[in-house]
Amino acid sequence: MTRPWVKNAAAALISFTWAALFAYFLQNSMNVLGHDYDYFLTRMLDSYLFTQLNPWNIHWWTPSFGGGIPVFSQPIDMQISISQFFLHFMDPLRMLQATFVFYSGLGSYFFYRLLSKHFGLSFYASVFGALCFGANGFFIQHFFAGHLGYAVFPLISLVLHLALARGNFWRESTALAFVWAYGVFSGGYFINLIWLFCLPLVAFYYFYHVRASGSNFRRFVLKVSVSGVLGILLSISKLYAVASYMRHYPRVIEGEGFSHWINVFLSFFAQLFGAPLFAIAAWVRGAPSLLPDLIDKSQRLMGLSYAFWEKDC
Repeated sequence: MTRPWVKNAAAALISFTWAALFAYFLQNSMNVLGHDYDYFLTRMLDSYLFTQLNPWNIHWWTPSFGGGIPVFSQPIDMQISISQFFLHFMDPLRMLQATFVFYSGLGSYFFYRLLSKHFGLSFYASVFGALCFGANGFFIQHFFAGHLGYAVFPLISLVLHLALARGNFWRESTALAFVWAYGVFSGGYFINLIWLFCLPLVAFYYFYHVRASGSNFRRFVLKVSVSGVLGILLSISKLYAVASYMRHYPRVIEGEGFSHWINVFLSFFAQLFGAPLFAIAAWVRGAPSLLPDLIDKSQRLMGLSYAFWEKDC
């Protein structure tokens, strides 16, 4: 029988290799990156320069943009993140590739642990599930489009793994609290909400179909609650800074207009099948620059104003 550590090591190697294969395509023949990296890379480089002059200090303000703007109080500021750490040793492109491998590889590995340890799947089934998770379009599309705040999304598998674990309660709760806090500090505060909404969905299936135990469920609820409180305490400086800054900008959104219900299905079809097929067609014709024009024509044909998400990726 193969020892567990050998399987875990093999799964980790496969997960990070799989992530590296995707990260390779960030360096493409067109020498372009997603448009939103214009925002993140410039501000991360600004924080890098600040840190060189002021090591171990918080970057509160910068004069580099707009005549001077807040930094730490920006909700999507990333000065306390693994990406900013990598930037001290790599150029921006290599930093992005390393960030992709770190989050995707770590997320895939813990998804393997989630399936094998908590759901009782075999090694091969768990590895296959981890590879599918590592190839999820939500994370890859956002990352390639330049939405670096979404980079922490794969850590949802770590959140679920810690929440369902049955080891030392306080050690696991504290580790989970640090993950919550890291999501806030690394600019992925909205991803925390996705993690939170996924917990009851997975818990329902897990406790109803896999381990129907009331005591385990109570432990799960208590652990999530305790880790949530600890996570808020750990990130209170960031939350207070953001609240103090954002209160000056009231956000009132009024929706206007109406889309026919048929457009919902047309948009779903276009999102699911349209972009990949058009991308293949453009690649076969050897002209990737044709892709935006093909997408625009399909939108006019379907009568949709925004049929494809983030065409700049």
